[in-house]
Amino acid sequence: MGDLPETRLRRGLHLAIGVIACAHLFVVCLPSLLVHAEVYRSVAVSLIRGSR
Repeated sequence: MGDLPETRLRRGLHLAIGVIACAHLFVVCLPSLLVHAEVYRSVAVSLIRGSR
């Protein structure tokens, strides 16, 4: 016996909300992560150059 249409609709809605939430977090957090990655890279490069 298949799912009721309401159950399938609710499951699809939850899936869509989850996908949208993940995409939103990715778009919001990605610039911050890239900025911090650049800072960490520059610190690592300066530490490596300082130890030579």
